[in-house]
Amino acid sequence: MKKTIFASLLFLGVIASGQVGIKTTNPKATLDVTAHDAGLGPTFGIKTSDTRGSWDNIWFKLDSYAPSINASGAETGLQFNVGKNTAGTYGDNNQILTTVATMTPSGTVGIGTEAPATNALLELSSTTKGFLPTRMTTAQRDAINPKHEGLVVYNLDTHCLQFWNATEWIGNCTNNGGGTNPGTGGGTIANCTTGALSGTYQAGTAMNSSNTVVLTINVTQVGTVSINSNTVNGVTFSGSQNFTTTGTHQITLTASGTPAAAGNHAFTFSLGSNTCSRTITFASSGGAGTITNCTTGALNGTYTQGTAMNSSNTIQLTVNATQTGAWSASSTTVNGVTFSGSGTFASTGSQTITLTANGTPSAAGSFGFTFSLGSSTCSRNITFNAATGAGTITNCTTSALNGTYQAGTAMNSSNTIQLTVNATQTGNWTASSATVNGVTFSGSGTFTSTGSQTITLTANGTPSAAGNFNFTFSLGSSTCSRSITFTQAVSAGTITNCSGTLNGNYYRGVAMNGGNTIQLNLNVTQVGSWSISSNTVNGVTFSGSGTFTSTGAQTVTLTASGTPTNSGNFTHVFNYGSSTCSRTIVYGAQPVAQCAVQRLGRSNFPNTYLINGVPVDVTVTTSNTINGQAFDRCGGQTDANSWGLRGNSVGTITYTFSRPVSNVSFRALFRSIGNTERLNITTRNGGTTVNPVLTSGQSCYQIPTVTGNQVTQSGLFYLKGTYTSITISNTGNNSAADSGMYLNIFLCEATAN
Repeated sequence: MKKTIFASLLFLGVIASGQVGIKTTNPKATLDVTAHDAGLGPTFGIKTSDTRGSWDNIWFKLDSYAPSINASGAETGLQFNVGKNTAGTYGDNNQILTTVATMTPSGTVGIGTEAPATNALLELSSTTKGFLPTRMTTAQRDAINPKHEGLVVYNLDTHCLQFWNATEWIGNCTNNGGGTNPGTGGGTIANCTTGALSGTYQAGTAMNSSNTVVLTINVTQVGTVSINSNTVNGVTFSGSQNFTTTGTHQITLTASGTPAAAGNHAFTFSLGSNTCSRTITFASSGGAGTITNCTTGALNGTYTQGTAMNSSNTIQLTVNATQTGAWSASSTTVNGVTFSGSGTFASTGSQTITLTANGTPSAAGSFGFTFSLGSSTCSRNITFNAATGAGTITNCTTSALNGTYQAGTAMNSSNTIQLTVNATQTGNWTASSATVNGVTFSGSGTFTSTGSQTITLTANGTPSAAGNFNFTFSLGSSTCSRSITFTQAVSAGTITNCSGTLNGNYYRGVAMNGGNTIQLNLNVTQVGSWSISSNTVNGVTFSGSGTFTSTGAQTVTLTASGTPTNSGNFTHVFNYGSSTCSRTIVYGAQPVAQCAVQRLGRSNFPNTYLINGVPVDVTVTTSNTINGQAFDRCGGQTDANSWGLRGNSVGTITYTFSRPVSNVSFRALFRSIGNTERLNITTRNGGTTVNPVLTSGQSCYQIPTVTGNQVTQSGLFYLKGTYTSITISNTGNNSAADSGMYLNIFLCEATAN
């Protein structure tokens, strides 16, 4: 017994301070256990009893570099229990302990639970506490090295829980730690008033997925942006979308609820503290009908990939209205486009309604749209053109310019220009010029391949002036300039009257000269150069040209050229563009000094004569005349068959024709050369007095002088107008009846009309 006690003391060291050492005489703690051999850690174990198996125990092993706490026989796990007690000891009934952690033989650790989930490596369980990961700044996070895949930290700068995916830090809120997982985005509403409003908004009709509104927002923080409206008239708009970049974006909100009433209702859309308001009109309920045709109605506007729809993009539907009242119709949203429209059925029966497209087509091709009017539907395919092609203009200055370019002449399909371009992207292209001098060039087509190509643009409009004008052609942002020359405009208008003044003498065989002119009245509708002429008739042509500087009523003068081949009536047709006018001109027989054709004197009337082959009844009435006397005046002879007019008294001789005659010639011989006697000529055409048109012809050495309607001196004189009666009278202002004052008159020749 003593030996045993002594041997035990060899392993115990007790010091006065109450510290006990095992295998050490200098304990450093209340209980200090030291290994028996240097380098080997001691093992300190506790068993339930000597009668139990050695596996129901717990021991502490203190190896030099890997100390451990070990338990065996712990089938339900090793528990760590903690309590804050002020009474009791070693787990008696006065102590209350809480299981803080449990470790099971399967390798599961539970914190806050005595039975951690068997399929979890670590389970945290609490209804009052959360998991608090390591917290650090971005700089501290980035200083971790090495970073193992799956490493988790909470970023104090971005306020985001992040993990390392072996390439980058992935955040679960703002994405500014890297990656694409959505977090909570932020921004402001830039526009809520003009974005596309799709769907039908009618009192009593529940909102559905087609009832959407598009808002433009400025994203200042990437992530998921959510926008809602207040609830107005029983309707609420809401929507959310993940944005991976900042800047201007569009977001679509969908309506829910059922409108309670018709009218205008203001909705306020909110993004955080930022708001924007828009008024939406709800139609009244009541209108009803069915769509009878949506496949062949007019489809207006251009439908091109990437080109936003506008007010020109419409479709017409034929419907059978079965009930009057407000209606609202729409289509499904297909390829980014929605059709919608509303109105009022004022009557029942077949009608046409128009829906307008909104949105931007996302792709080219044929897409099926379903149109709805109440519960009635109809489907139609709509083809969207390919996206716009792109390229640059490499030459516009030397390529072909076709057609005529004249001021005042409208452009047509022949007025084209060819441009050489380098196509850099296939697809539809549109090219045009600025409008210059009233003219615009434009063209469109499709680039089916890239590289150098020739495109053709066609001119439209009417040039307003002549001269050189510079056109700039555009294909996308590429431009090229070329000068195009427009020639002087050609006037246009109509001939309103060609019976204007006819000047000059018109006789068979007598060449026309500058005095042979005719005046035409025109209505000019377009300024510019003009050229008017007649057809060539009887060897004579009228023509003239000039420039009109203003529109409206104008008078022009045409000059005759050529030599008449015959006497008689000839019709000239005057041409001004497509406008024509006709006038008959009387050409007389060639004037001669004597009455060579036919002398008709006192004894020849009344009678019927063939005048120019036409029978004409001619009668003569006289007053205060005498018989003529025979005498010779330079080869011009008179005889008793002529009429004489006294020198000192007024007499008259009137010739009356049964039909109008013209180019009437008379020969008057005065007995005395140089006397002051004059003949007065008055004429009538039908029942109207007309002014005589008098000209003179030479007789011997005397040339009768014609002034107004008076003739002096001997010789031939002619009346060029058209008449049915001619009266010749003398002034009777001489003192003697015949001495040197005696004159004779012969009717020589006429042309019947």
